Amino acid sequence: EKRRIVCVWFWVVEWVMASASSEPLRNASDAGSHMDEDSLYFDFLSLTVTDSKYLNALYNVVKRMDTVDVATSLVSGAAALQCEDSLLKELLRIEFSRFCAEDNMNAILRGHSLATKVVDALSQHTPNEFYLKPLLKDAVQEIIANPEESYEIDPEKIQGEHTAEELEELLNSNLQCLLKGTQLVLDQMFSQIDTIPYELRVTVYHIYLVAEEFHLEPLPYVGGFVILRFLNPFIVMPDQKGIIDNMLKPDQRRKLMLVSKLLQNVSNEVEFGEKEAFMKRAKVFADENAESINWYLRELSQNPQKFSRGWNPIILSPPLSLRAVALVAIYFDFLLCFPKPLALFQY
Repeated sequence: EKRRIVCVWFWVVEWVMASASSEPLRNASDAGSHMDEDSLYFDFLSLTVTDSKYLNALYNVVKRMDTVDVATSLVSGAAALQCEDSLLKELLRIEFSRFCAEDNMNAILRGHSLATKVVDALSQHTPNEFYLKPLLKDAVQEIIANPEESYEIDPEKIQGEHTAEELEELLNSNLQCLLKGTQLVLDQMFSQIDTIPYELRVTVYHIYLVAEEFHLEPLPYVGGFVILRFLNPFIVMPDQKGIIDNMLKPDQRRKLMLVSKLLQNVSNEVEFGEKEAFMKRAKVFADENAESINWYLRELSQNPQKFSRGWNPIILSPPLSLRAVALVAIYFDFLLCFPKPLALFQY
């Protein structure tokens, strides 16, 4: 019976969405009446994207396969109501609270939780061509340009027979190439700090504040998000993310992967070689750039109110706002079908 209720909800939502989008608005008066009808849902939507009790329930019940869709709907709804800050703060507090209680702080903003996907969706409101493409294109193209230049510093991946001395000399030569390529990306990041999108600044600012609320050093969490979740996917997959036009060869992608690893290690302030021993070769580079990286992350974490929006926030059309409300409502109705789990989320 509970499954049938959920299935009926999905059917009703699909019918509402289809009805809302089947007939285009004919004139301004139609548009006004449609918006008045849709405004009936705005109070519920506002509660859903700002109230910690509702967000806590949703955070705990949403399935991994649905997190991207639900996160996108929440961010779209929050943008329509211009309350992205409230949504972001509440979900970050839930994320930090959960993993601090488990004494697993290294997992914060690293998995596939609803908070993580909302952070991703909000920080990527700005189209690539406005920030990421100008930031990374030249550096990426220079890194992959020379096929004779290797960045490989993992001795297990070096091909061919070499004496110990030859192998050491080759690894050191490759290390210098890796450091040069990584420095290209860092120089671009530092030189274009004034062009960072407003949405990214808002996201980083709240990560910084919430980390401080839980008495944690904020910069590793800021660095982990900015490098790991925001920049590195575009560095490693520039051909799939619209940064460059040509498909990468395996050796080119390996170069970019090593650059991303080094950037991540530097920004996280981790002990080099903790996971991959071969990365210890780059420790001196990390130490030399630690101060610059920390300056960059602090600048990025400043209150964004003194910066102007570089891109207009997403404003919902009526069918999309209905979709946002309906997707969230499905989950709450599902919770109501199972009162025992719901009781766990009540204060």
